[in-house]
Amino acid sequence: MILERLLPRRHDRQVDISCNIGEMRIRGVSSYLSNYDVCVQVPSTRVKTSLQYYLNNNVTIDFNNVTIHATLKWYTLENGTYSIGIDINKSYVHEWKRLLSDKKRIFMHEARSPVAV
Repeated sequence: MILERLLPRRHDRQVDISCNIGEMRIRGVSSYLSNYDVCVQVPSTRVKTSLQYYLNNNVTIDFNNVTIHATLKWYTLENGTYSIGIDINKSYVHEWKRLLSDKKRIFMHEARSPVAV
């Protein structure tokens, strides 16, 4: 019970998210959102270069017409789909939390179909 309060709260809602990673602009669907990070699922056909070169580099997230600066922390590739873990930069956590708490705004643009993993 105590551990549950310490871990970031995750929202398992799927919403459209755009990321700028290096020179690439990638559109994907979130598999989870928390107050400090997000996991974005993207078909491998949309990623033109290896994400290995962008690990621990700055990325920007365009979410509901708001730009958030973040860091690419991890990725996996399974069955033709990338799962990309992105940590929100500390200076943008407050703005990110505000977006997550505004449920009407965040979940209005839900993805229509689930992503196959």
